[in-house]
Amino acid sequence: MITVNGEQVPLTEGMTIRDLLDFKRYTFPMIAVWINDTPYRRDEFGSV
Repeated sequence: MITVNGEQVPLTEGMTIRDLLDFKRYTFPMIAVWINDTPYRRDEFGSV
């Protein structure tokens, strides 16, 4: 499990940021993703 905006979300091995955004149905044109104080660019979402 991980916490996304204060909500517990299941995380499976190999899941990427893109997979998580799709799972949560987030389709915002502008979105910021930080993991443990590290920011990630949109072009990294499929590999992190």
